[in-house]
Amino acid sequence: IPEQISNSIKTILVAEDDEINFTYLNILLKDKFTRIIHARNGAEAIELSKAHPEICVFLTDLKMPILDGYQAIKEIKTFRKDLPVIAITAYSGGEDKLRALDAGSDEFITKPVKKEILLEKLAKYGIVIGMLNNRPQI
Repeated sequence: IPEQISNSIKTILVAEDDEINFTYLNILLKDKFTRIIHARNGAEAIELSKAHPEICVFLTDLKMPILDGYQAIKEIKTFRKDLPVIAITAYSGGEDKLRALDAGSDEFITKPVKKEILLEKLAKYGIVIGMLNNRPQI
């Protein structure tokens, strides 16, 4: 039975340089079926995505030091083409959304992140957080 539980745990890579924003996302995402890996910049996100093939979704801020989210998305998509990417940013303009999508992002969420929107987008990729995880399996 422990193997079945470990197989159902979803690993999420979160690239966010602001500790308060990361803490907020961690609170939204953390439950017994998720594991959160934190990258503090785009370069770290690239290295972590190479080191952890179990990552099943990548959430990234777009404005970060060293390497921004746009560049991290482009690079990660070169070796993890099927990894779902959700860009999360304070930039709410249409141009920013297009730029994120052009970089390879699959989804786009503006800050402040609304829990319902984030959970809905994650559910599209098979990641269900919170109460829905407690439903009996059929």
